[in-house]
Amino acid sequence: MSHGAHQIKTLATLLIAFVLVGCSTTPVREPEISGKYSKACLPEAAIMAENLRKNGIDAKVIIIQSEKWSHAVAAYVYPIDSNQIWAWDSKYKSIKVSADWENDQSIAQGWKTEMGIATSANQVGN
Repeated sequence: MSHGAHQIKTLATLLIAFVLVGCSTTPVREPEISGKYSKACLPEAAIMAENLRKNGIDAKVIIIQSEKWSHAVAAYVYPIDSNQIWAWDSKYKSIKVSADWENDQSIAQGWKTEMGIATSANQVGN
C-alpha cells in the first residue's frame, strides 16, 4: 500500500470512529469532583453547566423528579448553533435526548426516556 493510500485509509478510519462515537464524551472537561461523592448530582451538574457556558456552549441545570427520587443533569446544546440537546451526569456521561430546549420538563422527560424510566413502573424505587 502506498504512503498516500495509507494516509487516506487512516483518515477514513478516524472519521468513521468520530461519527460512531459522536458526543459520548463531553465537549469540555468534567468537574474534578465528578463521581467522587454520593448524592452530589446537583453540584456536579452546576459545575459542568458552568464549564460548558465558559466554553461558549449553551447549558443549564435540569432537575428531574419523580415521587420517590430526584436527580440533576447538565443539559446543553452541542454542536454550538445546532438543535442537538444532550444531558450529562457523572454516571451516564453525555446522552443525546429528544426534547425542546426551551422546555425543561421536555428535557427531563427526554432524559427519562433515554434512561428507560419514562413510565412509573420503571422508575427508581418501584
